Amino acid sequence: MVRNIRHNRNRLNIFNYVLFHPGCTPSEISLNQGMKNGTVKYHVQMLEGEGRIILKRMGKYTRLFNSSRAYSELAKAVLSHTRNETSKGIMCAILAEPGVTNRELSEKFSLDKSSIHWHIERLLDDHLVQYNRDGRSKKYFLESAVVKILNNTPKSKL
Repeated sequence: MVRNIRHNRNRLNIFNYVLFHPGCTPSEISLNQGMKNGTVKYHVQMLEGEGRIILKRMGKYTRLFNSSRAYSELAKAVLSHTRNETSKGIMCAILAEPGVTNRELSEKFSLDKSSIHWHIERLLDDHLVQYNRDGRSKKYFLESAVVKILNNTPKSKL
């Protein structure tokens, strides 16, 4: 077994990718590093076994994080959602304009209201977003801890 990841270039590349892209998926690594899925899967298992990375199942994806405990569970959820451009855009829009409605988000992103609703539901499920009712509509706000995470996360990691 390879104990030192520096002795295996693929494993080192995968480990470094996870460090600089927290919340990435094995398929993303495969695509961006030009490796076969099986190769990535094997090295991810080795890195996890060595305690260098952790895998977190989030929705239908397995997300990869450095095992250094640099990220809280909430930060992992935020980073995972920012891997999806639509969810990231919605969170940034709510950050920029707290109290925005589903209809306003739908118009801003030129997406159907049901698509926005789908993404908002996932953000609500992970306790990243909250809402206040205003008549028939809901006004969305980011949880204060999420605002801190987004403001303190380098743009290169979002």
